[in-house]
Amino acid sequence: MAGVISLVPSWTETLIACGVPVIGRTRYCIHPKDRVPAIPILGGTKRLDWSKWQHLGAELVVMDRDENSLEIAEQCPFPQFSSHVRTLADVSRDLETLGCRLQNDPLLELAERWRSVTRHPPADQPLAHLPAVLRWIQPPVTPPQQLLYLIWRKPWMAASTDSFIGSMLHHLGFGWAVVPRDELYPTVDLNQYDPETTLLLLSSEPFPFEQHLDKVAELPFPMALVDGEAYSWYGLRTLQFLETRGSHSL
Repeated sequence: MAGVISLVPSWTETLIACGVPVIGRTRYCIHPKDRVPAIPILGGTKRLDWSKWQHLGAELVVMDRDENSLEIAEQCPFPQFSSHVRTLADVSRDLETLGCRLQNDPLLELAERWRSVTRHPPADQPLAHLPAVLRWIQPPVTPPQQLLYLIWRKPWMAASTDSFIGSMLHHLGFGWAVVPRDELYPTVDLNQYDPETTLLLLSSEPFPFEQHLDKVAELPFPMALVDGEAYSWYGLRTLQFLETRGSHSL
């Protein structure tokens, strides 16, 4: 095998764990930490100069339609596979496709584990049972009635029910509380929400909320910092999270 270029951080981690030789990555591909330093960084997820990397002779380039730009895909000189992950079912489908294309049994086994763990979702859960909480910033005085999963600040952006994060929350039993939106990651006006009934979940990534807690703590909302990788890194990481249901609760 000539090797695979992965332009999706979660796929990079998953491919390496399954023994696939990854010969190129993005600067955001940071896991596994003991393996990725030896893999060349080709660029970011939105911009990449392929002319610098044609010598790699990759067998396949793994992308995602939502994470990578159309420009990268159109200019790619190698065979490519573009995942389209917005639901948990999409993960097992794309893992199986990748496993067949790369003739890799561990990827196929992961696809079956995904199907198994998502086969029987739990009933609706109270927000107090939300897993993967890294830090409780302002606990609610009364039980929240809805949540905003925030992924960015200036402007505030949230994950919608139609995003993969929304699918994760739904599967875990918290979909009832996610504010519905028409876009995947809409810009939101926090002034439109009642602090008495709305819980803010601050994702640890892609925006580094942990470095700005002094600012966000001034907001009049109950809020918690949550493990963004657990909720959004589809592949091996979210599978392990679902298999254990997380280790931290509010």
